[in-house]
Amino acid sequence: MSFKRSLDIGNKGQQIVTRILESVGLTVSSSVGKVTEWDLKVEGDISFVCEVKYDLYAARSGNVAIEIGNPNSGKASGLTATTAHLWFHVFHNPSEVWATSVSRLLDYCTKTKPFKEVIGGDGGNSHMFLYRKDSIADIFTVVSGIEQGKLVGVLHDLLHSSNSNG
Repeated sequence: MSFKRSLDIGNKGQQIVTRILESVGLTVSSSVGKVTEWDLKVEGDISFVCEVKYDLYAARSGNVAIEIGNPNSGKASGLTATTAHLWFHVFHNPSEVWATSVSRLLDYCTKTKPFKEVIGGDGGNSHMFLYRKDSIADIFTVVSGIEQGKLVGVLHDLLHSSNSNG
C-alpha cells in the first residue's frame, strides 16, 4: 500500500472518530503535520490525546492488527511510540469504532502472544501483532452508536483506567 493511500485511510479513520467526539460537544484537532506521537487532541468537558487506527481488513479477516514497530528503521511506531491516552480502532464495512486506554492495550499486547506477527504497509514498514477480534474485544468498549449521554462517561472511565494502569 502506498504512503498516500495509507495516509488517506488514516485520515478517514480520524474523521470518523472526530464526528463521534464532536457529537458530544468536544473540540477535536488533528496532529497532522505537527506531532507524530498521537493523532487527535480532544478538549472540552474532558481533555486527552488519542491514537486512531483504521483497520480495513478486520471485517474480512476477523483479526485486529496492532502496529508495534517499523522494521525498516528499527524504531518504535504505533502502540509502542504513541504518547496518546486513548486508542480508537475503526473497523471498516460495517463501520464500528472501539476504544481503550493505550496503557491497557500495551499491557494486553505485552502479556498476550498474538496468533500471528506480520510485516506490511508501504515497503514493509509496519510490524503488526494480529489478534483474533473476539479474543481482544474484552479490553475495548464499542463507542460507535453509543448514546450521546453515555459517551462522555465511557471516555471518563477509559481515561481513569489509563491513569490507573500507567
